[in-house]
Amino acid sequence: MQILRHHLGRTYVVDAAGPSTGPWHGRFVVKGEEDGNHPGATSWHDLSDDFASADEATAHADAVARQYIATFAEQA
Repeated sequence: MQILRHHLGRTYVVDAAGPSTGPWHGRFVVKGEEDGNHPGATSWHDLSDDFASADEATAHADAVARQYIATFAEQA
């Protein structure tokens, strides 16, 4: 299930993928990522960490996405 979130003025989506028995992998996409001048295509950032449940994988993806956004916000 995809979950829409906001952090530091950016919109992002977190999700988890995997077979029903696991392992689950989190992923996220930041909406409207751009190079500073031109809107860029959004793409999923697939994380390789294994989790026993979709909820754990989604929570991990959320934490990584927030760090990703914060890191690039500091560089802007």
